[in-house]
Amino acid sequence: MSLNNAEKAREIYDTLCSAVESFGWQFEKIEPRLLVRFEVSGEVIPMRFALLVDEERKLVRLMSRLPFSINEDKRIEGAIMTCAATSRLSNGCFDYEIRTGAITFRMVASYRESVVGEGMFRYMIDTARATVDEYNYQFYAVNAGLFSVEEFLDME
Repeated sequence: MSLNNAEKAREIYDTLCSAVESFGWQFEKIEPRLLVRFEVSGEVIPMRFALLVDEERKLVRLMSRLPFSINEDKRIEGAIMTCAATSRLSNGCFDYEIRTGAITFRMVASYRESVVGEGMFRYMIDTARATVDEYNYQFYAVNAGLFSVEEFLDME
């Protein structure tokens, strides 16, 4: 007997919570929304993550909003940086809100007709942690004028 959409989403959410708990992290469960939030230390800047089970789309969405926004006078540089950074990634992307300067790392995985376990969540979280940790400081440094967007573009 197959599970309906709500039951499958709940099963995925329970697996997600179990996975995050097995990593030994403190986290916040927002069960009505099938959402988990947690924070981990980055090399320079703490990173906040949210994982959401999207029942309608049959997806798990991971998001991490950077803890600062790009200054208004650097918004074009912010757009250039987020496009360049996303083009370098093999998984996930950066979303940029040019009106506010907010940058969010986003990664999704479908659970449609799939078996989902802790391994997938570990991969998503580890990939996101490494990506956000790498780019957090680079975006911050250009925003703060510590180096130019041209220097950012020359980084590999």
